[in-house]
Amino acid sequence: MKLPPVKVHPSSGTFATYILTDRDGKVRDCKFIISNNMSIADDATKLVKQWHFKPFLVDGVPVQVGTTMTFAYDTTIVGEQAKFQAPHEYFNHGRELTHPRTQGSPAFHLKGTFQGAGQFAHYVGNYEETWIAPDRWRREVTIGDKSAVETRVGEDRYSQPVDPSISEVVRKVLGLFCADFPGHAYGTPDTDWSMAEVKFQEVSVTRVAMRHIDDAGNTQYPRAYYFDERGLLRARSDVLSWPGSHPETVTYDQFVEFAGKQVPRRIDSELDGAHTFTANINVLELTQPLPRSSFVLPKVKPNNWGGDIPW
Repeated sequence: MKLPPVKVHPSSGTFATYILTDRDGKVRDCKFIISNNMSIADDATKLVKQWHFKPFLVDGVPVQVGTTMTFAYDTTIVGEQAKFQAPHEYFNHGRELTHPRTQGSPAFHLKGTFQGAGQFAHYVGNYEETWIAPDRWRREVTIGDKSAVETRVGEDRYSQPVDPSISEVVRKVLGLFCADFPGHAYGTPDTDWSMAEVKFQEVSVTRVAMRHIDDAGNTQYPRAYYFDERGLLRARSDVLSWPGSHPETVTYDQFVEFAGKQVPRRIDSELDGAHTFTANINVLELTQPLPRSSFVLPKVKPNNWGGDIPW
């Protein structure tokens, strides 16, 4: 199937339509349903309406028929996005290059520290994690005499009640040490993102940003990831859309090799342009797999796991 060039990724995939044919097999109506690239809707619909099918017979008699059909398409990219890879390629490569928690990665033990700044200056603590597999791990955040522990065993998640005085900080610390790439914890269609060559802290990077069109027709970028020429994720920024939220930028630095990956040992966050936290990984070492029982928290009822941290 040959379609006109598109301006956003992906340039190939499938699309589904509802087609109504008459007794002669001519397409009388075609309604677009869904595709990997929704921008092809008008062109694909026009193309399908030109088709002619073999008449559908019931007891040897041609009848009108409506059915849902799925087709493959393959076209090209034109415009400013043509020089970039598809968004998922940046995420996949970045995850395999820097993220130690991918399927098949070796088990590890991690210990780190964090220090707040500004309004969070009095929050100082430790982070410890034992990771065996994507569905078997233990994470603990300690602040003074308070701690928060969560574990995962298969689809069961165990989480201790968190003291309200540290719950917000615990969430932020977990986001710094172990947040995941998009496309892994939840779906991120390529058409939701666009790429651009920009400077970030004087480094040339490729910005992969989620696009949003506001009511006035202006393009906004509420979520963005910045990859350097090697494919390392150097930063991410998030401007959440709900009331009371603030723009946050997280930067990654001091990359060191571990188990064939480049893992950042220092992570900083800013909120509204003001420094809020610095996290440091002090120990990152291979460990032996532990039994399932090691990740079950006594007297805590498990919840079904719904996915990783959804930033």
